[in-house]
Amino acid sequence: MKKGRMDTRVVKNVKATELSRDLMESDNFPFCLTTTYRYPDAVTIAKRFKGEDDGMVYSRMNNPTTRALAKKVAELEGAEAGLCFSTGMSAITNVFLSLSNAGNNVVVNQTVYGGTHKLVTDELPRFGITARRFENAHPEQVESLADEKTTCIFVETPSNPTLGIVDIAAVAKIAKKKGIPLVVDNTFSTPVLQQPISLGADIVIHSATKYLNGSASLVAGIAVGKKELIQKIYDRTFWTFGSTLGAFDAGMLLLSIQSVAVRMQRHCENALKVAKFLEAHPKVERVFYPGLPSHPQHEIAKKQMKGFGGIVAFTVKGGRHTAQKVVDSTQVCERLINLGQNITTICHNASTTHSELDEEALKKAGISENFIRLSVGLEDPQDIMEDLGEALKLV
Repeated sequence: MKKGRMDTRVVKNVKATELSRDLMESDNFPFCLTTTYRYPDAVTIAKRFKGEDDGMVYSRMNNPTTRALAKKVAELEGAEAGLCFSTGMSAITNVFLSLSNAGNNVVVNQTVYGGTHKLVTDELPRFGITARRFENAHPEQVESLADEKTTCIFVETPSNPTLGIVDIAAVAKIAKKKGIPLVVDNTFSTPVLQQPISLGADIVIHSATKYLNGSASLVAGIAVGKKELIQKIYDRTFWTFGSTLGAFDAGMLLLSIQSVAVRMQRHCENALKVAKFLEAHPKVERVFYPGLPSHPQHEIAKKQMKGFGGIVAFTVKGGRHTAQKVVDSTQVCERLINLGQNITTICHNASTTHSELDEEALKKAGISENFIRLSVGLEDPQDIMEDLGEALKLV
């Protein structure tokens, strides 16, 4: 290189693992926006492709920024390792398909996110994998449902959208006895409010699109857990399916996570106030919030959660038309299906997030035509309550 000319090449003679380690020491982890990496020699390339060297290979497989994000969430959850996915549903799909083969079955709690329900009901059977469902409040049912063909037990708690609580420790006890991995979707709680691994879970999943991000600016999924299980997901489906999260979104999430603890505290405070307001309203039939003593699994929630989250659901006195009119009449609460944002969102689940469920499935999930879900944001809680009060006046 001629004197005075800037060398814009990647720094030579520095292993990617060393680069990642150095970068991780920075308060704000740099966005490593690259697809590929230079190798010092052919032997190193061969080792990395065999998995004998922990360095970078190709950004569909690994990237310093996504690796830093996975490490951060794994630390927060008390896990050994993690992987970052393009979406929450991608994380869930990869977990199921990497652990299972045709002829296997998975055990899943009854009320889950609509996309997860469709996956286990309609799509997994196409791969020869069936799903067996148990009621949220009856973890003992797992004992008879799980058998030698069961490859994982999947729990979403609190469940979307009815806030059903599953006793993680009770399910974990059964899973451990039978030698079956327990997978917990911890999206609603984040590791700030609930740490399933400390309760016996083997893998924890997040739709990082929600609370870990908080601003509805990206979609992402994360799975963390035991090293051997995460490695199995990586080897079997992760990079083959092309499920990788982009480095830019991973970097944005690393920045968002810095504020997740204080945001979750405000979400919980606001949600409890809104839940109490709705429970006392004459036009509200029922309120679903694990922080209320009226919630049937309130004591279990108290046992396994440090806070009750920002999601509140309720039914109004009336049917679908009444519920939709309430949704249409809000001014502060935004009509959005996304949740976990800094702003409050409201939606009618039977016609949106869970619209693919048939009438029987909706009934089993506890989602009625007059059911409304709120994702309580960070606004002044008085503004949220006044907005809901004005909307309820119109029905």
